[in-house]
Amino acid sequence: MIRLAVGLMALVGILAGCGAGSGGYTIRDRQVQENMLEGVNALRATSGLAPLVTDEALISAAMRHAKDMSVQARPWNWGSDGSSPIQRVVQAGYNGVFLSELIAETFESETDTLAAWFSNPVYRDAILDSRATRMGLGYHQDSNGKIWWAMELGAEPADVLTAGTSGT
Repeated sequence: MIRLAVGLMALVGILAGCGAGSGGYTIRDRQVQENMLEGVNALRATSGLAPLVTDEALISAAMRHAKDMSVQARPWNWGSDGSSPIQRVVQAGYNGVFLSELIAETFESETDTLAAWFSNPVYRDAILDSRATRMGLGYHQDSNGKIWWAMELGAEPADVLTAGTSGT
């Protein structure tokens, strides 16, 4: 089942026309959010979970953190200002429930990054959290081609109260 989902993600990347520049994969802004959302939702569907929707505040927090990881030159969950993931989503205006932050430092596409996240048990559990209803993806590509990724997952308070506990 995981192979099918990863195959679906690869197909999404191919169909979206993901391109490679002279330094490897080059981000195409218009497609990145859509590709990641489609990939995450394909993985969730294979587990019988409801799809996520993007949230502008979570996207803002994730974009800020991806850029900040680049500035710090290290992938980690703390901001250069000492902020935690929860503080960043609140500062970005998110008033729902923060659930998880996934991060990566890579030269690979969003579909490759999602496949790597899904192979990590902690990140897989976050992606398959039955309470999650909202997603925000952030990314920043350095001039050398390195890409910094951050994904914020959350739920609205009413969603958390009505969600089942069958997930992680």
